[in-house]
Amino acid sequence: QMLQTSLADKTLHIWAYCAFIITLLWPLVYLYGHHWNKYLMAWMACGTYGAVVELLQSHCTRTRVGEWLDIVANSIGTTIGLIIFFSIYYLWLHLHTNTK
Repeated sequence: QMLQTSLADKTLHIWAYCAFIITLLWPLVYLYGHHWNKYLMAWMACGTYGAVVELLQSHCTRTRVGEWLDIVANSIGTTIGLIIFFSIYYLWLHLHTNTK
Protein backbone atom coordinates (compact mmCIF):
# COMPACT_ATOMS: atom_id res chain seq x y z
CA GLN A 1 0.00 0.00 0.00
CA MET A 2 2.79 2.43 0.82
CA LEU A 3 4.51 1.79 -2.52
CA GLN A 4 1.31 2.61 -4.44
CA THR A 5 0.87 5.84 -2.50
CA SER A 6 4.48 6.76 -3.16
CA LEU A 7 4.16 6.09 -6.90
CA ALA A 8 0.93 8.09 -7.05
CA ASP A 9 2.63 10.94 -5.22
CA LYS A 10 5.58 10.93 -7.62
CA THR A 11 3.21 10.82 -10.60
CA LEU A 12 1.42 13.89 -9.24
CA HIS A 13 4.75 15.67 -8.85
CA ILE A 14 5.67 14.82 -12.44
CA TRP A 15 2.38 16.12 -13.88
CA ALA A 16 2.36 19.21 -11.69
CA TYR A 17 5.83 20.30 -12.80
CA CYS A 18 5.04 19.36 -16.38
CA ALA A 19 2.09 21.78 -16.27
CA PHE A 20 4.21 24.31 -14.34
CA ILE A 21 6.88 24.68 -17.03
CA ILE A 22 4.36 24.69 -19.88
CA THR A 23 2.40 27.53 -18.26
CA LEU A 24 5.67 29.35 -17.62
CA LEU A 25 7.00 28.94 -21.16
CA TRP A 26 3.82 29.74 -23.06
CA PRO A 27 3.71 33.48 -22.26
CA LEU A 28 7.51 33.74 -22.11
CA VAL A 29 7.97 32.51 -25.68
CA TYR A 30 4.86 34.34 -26.92
CA LEU A 31 5.99 37.69 -25.53
CA TYR A 32 9.76 37.51 -25.94
CA GLY A 33 10.34 35.07 -28.77
CA HIS A 34 11.92 31.69 -29.23
CA HIS A 35 15.48 31.28 -27.97
CA TRP A 36 17.26 28.40 -26.26
CA ASN A 37 18.31 30.46 -23.21
CA LYS A 38 14.65 31.05 -22.28
CA TYR A 39 14.06 27.29 -22.24
CA LEU A 40 17.17 26.69 -20.17
CA MET A 41 16.31 29.43 -17.69
CA ALA A 42 12.72 28.18 -17.32
CA TRP A 43 13.94 24.61 -16.82
CA MET A 44 16.44 25.74 -14.18
CA ALA A 45 13.87 27.95 -12.44
CA CYS A 46 11.33 25.13 -12.20
CA GLY A 47 13.94 22.65 -10.99
CA THR A 48 15.33 25.07 -8.42
CA TYR A 49 11.84 25.96 -7.21
CA GLY A 50 11.00 22.27 -6.76
CA ALA A 51 14.20 21.62 -4.82
CA VAL A 52 13.74 24.67 -2.57
CA VAL A 53 10.15 23.68 -1.77
CA GLU A 54 11.26 20.17 -0.79
CA LEU A 55 14.10 21.51 1.36
CA LEU A 56 11.75 23.96 3.09
CA GLN A 57 9.27 21.16 3.74
CA SER A 58 11.93 19.03 5.38
CA HIS A 59 13.49 21.79 7.49
CA CYS A 60 10.72 24.29 8.25
CA THR A 61 7.64 22.18 8.95
CA ARG A 62 6.73 19.35 11.24
CA THR A 63 3.76 18.13 9.24
CA ARG A 64 5.42 17.81 5.82
CA VAL A 65 8.35 15.69 4.67
CA GLY A 66 10.77 16.67 1.94
CA GLU A 67 12.03 13.78 -0.18
CA TRP A 68 14.88 13.50 -2.63
CA LEU A 69 12.68 11.41 -4.91
CA ASP A 70 10.22 14.30 -5.06
CA ILE A 71 13.04 16.50 -6.35
CA VAL A 72 13.81 13.87 -8.97
CA ALA A 73 10.11 13.61 -9.91
CA ASN A 74 9.91 17.41 -10.18
CA SER A 75 12.92 17.44 -12.51
CA ILE A 76 11.49 14.62 -14.62
CA GLY A 77 8.17 16.46 -14.89
CA THR A 78 9.94 19.67 -15.86
CA THR A 79 11.89 17.86 -18.58
CA ILE A 80 8.77 16.10 -19.91
CA GLY A 81 6.91 19.43 -19.94
CA LEU A 82 9.76 21.02 -21.87
CA ILE A 83 9.61 18.21 -24.45
CA ILE A 84 5.83 18.55 -24.73
CA PHE A 85 6.15 22.31 -25.16
CA PHE A 86 8.81 21.89 -27.87
CA SER A 87 6.62 19.37 -29.67
CA ILE A 88 3.52 21.56 -29.59
CA TYR A 89 5.47 24.70 -30.51
CA TYR A 90 7.23 23.14 -33.49
CA LEU A 91 4.04 21.44 -34.68
CA TRP A 92 2.19 24.75 -34.49
CA LEU A 93 5.06 26.55 -36.21
CA HIS A 94 5.18 23.94 -38.96
CA LEU A 95 1.42 24.07 -39.55
CA HIS A 96 1.39 27.86 -39.40
CA THR A 97 4.20 28.30 -41.94
CA ASN A 98 2.69 25.76 -44.36
CA THR A 99 -0.62 27.64 -44.56
CA LYS A 100 0.91 30.82 -46.00
